[in-house]
Amino acid sequence: MSVRVQLDRPHDHFTNLDFVTGRVILQLPRDETIASVVVKLEGESKMKLEGPRSVYGQDRQDNRTKAELEVHKLLYKVLTVFPSPDITSSPASSGYTLKAGQHSYPFEFKHADIKFLPIEPPRLLQHSALVAEEAYARRHFEYANTLETPKKKGLFGNLRASSLPTPSGEPPRITIDARLPNPPIITCNEPLPLRVLIRKESDFAKSIHLQSLQIELIAYTKIRAHDFDRTESGSWVVLSLSNLDTPIGLDADSVGAEWVLNSSLWNRTPLPNTVAPAFETCNISRRYELEARVGLTYGRPGTPQSQLTVHPLRMPVQVYSGVAPPPALLSIIAESQPEPPPFTPTSAKVGEAPPSYEDAMASELAPVDGPRREYAQANAAGPSGFGDDRKVSTFSPSDRSKVV
Repeated sequence: MSVRVQLDRPHDHFTNLDFVTGRVILQLPRDETIASVVVKLEGESKMKLEGPRSVYGQDRQDNRTKAELEVHKLLYKVLTVFPSPDITSSPASSGYTLKAGQHSYPFEFKHADIKFLPIEPPRLLQHSALVAEEAYARRHFEYANTLETPKKKGLFGNLRASSLPTPSGEPPRITIDARLPNPPIITCNEPLPLRVLIRKESDFAKSIHLQSLQIELIAYTKIRAHDFDRTESGSWVVLSLSNLDTPIGLDADSVGAEWVLNSSLWNRTPLPNTVAPAFETCNISRRYELEARVGLTYGRPGTPQSQLTVHPLRMPVQVYSGVAPPPALLSIIAESQPEPPPFTPTSAKVGEAPPSYEDAMASELAPVDGPRREYAQANAAGPSGFGDDRKVSTFSPSDRSKVV
């Protein structure tokens, strides 16, 4: 006897509300007695970590290591496809005889609790496009003051005048921002809704040029197995440009002027299709940070007094799947939010809580009928840096995300 499972959509990615359908195909060379045919859809998170072994429960350690294995069931569904309900309603039997040949039994599972490449939670809408909030990473920078040599007077110059260079005035100061709509959400396989701004904070006459721009998405994956835990980091380079030599703003712009970098540098470049949405399960979680490194030159590039600086701007971001929730699901959630009762000293009775997002998802809703993002599973090594033991970096307060 041979058994195989044939999926209607092989090598595909599924999300909440999807149906996983297929057939169990039995090939019998002769008559066989079969008690039942059961199909299971099972998901599992398994993590194994090794760490130093403590001696007699004390803090002292030796060179031996200890391995911890932690397993969690994330998905478990069972469906009996044979015998059918009308057969099982007859008196109990130890088995059923199937004739030689091929037998096919269809099955269908519906996803309601899958967490990988999931339907997005409802996104918060900005109250007004005119006062849209933005999350940002910001850096203040002051260039070194250029020096000027006093001009000599007369044919031989003024012997009493100092020949040493003197500062040319107030130091040139700028502020650099990397901004995203608040909350800072980026979407799998889509370009970044990023804005990069430079603000003139002091009066200076020399020009500023954009020399380079690199945008990198950094992932931190925290894994745990009982007493051991570890955080691994890796990154994707979304964009890397150099030798741009692009002038920014005008020399005559007043203090307070804001110069916005041309978004066409990055808004045609989607996130790599190996970037997965942020997630969290029992023993593994993934979070992201976005870093833009802006290279600027103060003064004409290539001249002796020009100054090249690179400004890293980093902020935490949420990565969404791009699978929008269907309108029917949003309606269920909206209708399930009861109006709060008027408060009185005796109104201490608490009613039933409204259904959660997951409960609403598990109701009889049709699968998502809309665009889906392409996703390609990363190889065993993962993106750059995954698999090593680098620690999570810490960042200065100037790197932290704020809201304006």
